[in-house]
Amino acid sequence: MREIVPRIPLRAVQKKPWFPTELVIDEAKAILAENRRPIFLWTHFFAPHEPYISPEPYMGQFLPGDQYDSLYDQLVDHPIAGLYDKSQQPRVDQLRSRYDEDIVYVDHTVTAFLEELQRSEVGKNALIIITSDHGESFEKNWRGHSGPMLHQPLLHVPLIVRLPGDAGGRRIASNAEQVDLLPTVLDYLGIDKPAWADGESLLPKLE
Repeated sequence: MREIVPRIPLRAVQKKPWFPTELVIDEAKAILAENRRPIFLWTHFFAPHEPYISPEPYMGQFLPGDQYDSLYDQLVDHPIAGLYDKSQQPRVDQLRSRYDEDIVYVDHTVTAFLEELQRSEVGKNALIIITSDHGESFEKNWRGHSGPMLHQPLLHVPLIVRLPGDAGGRRIASNAEQVDLLPTVLDYLGIDKPAWADGESLLPKLE
């Protein structure tokens, strides 16, 4: 990617979101429109993820100006990944602001999709799980989402579960792991967990 990006000549293309969230939602809607039942739909949003390029009006909400506002700036001109010294913290904070703008972008677009889904019959009867594969570090002299520095910003990911018929919400403080998701879904569907599967069902805590 770092070899291709410098060859992209148009500034407008340099500032385009990397794998826009709307494209994923359009694909998901097309699958839902086929009315297949039962259905398991995994909807993968690449953002918020490096490079942190969000569209208007999100770009510039937390970092006005042109710092780190293009693919070239983030990936080629002043990239920061892995270990860094304290003198680079101001630039890391700028990248964090672009990351936060990307979070707002995804939050807004996914929320609109979920609200539309909730108004449909399939949405009202759906088991919905929102989570992430990793976090992102901008502190402790480590910038990125991979490597040996397994701090909380990388490991503490969101988990939101909406069971069909849920009207409200509450925060459950107990620990959970990603390996618990498969047993939880199978438990809700009344299917035994296969012997090869790790984790435990979170359904008792959810109910």
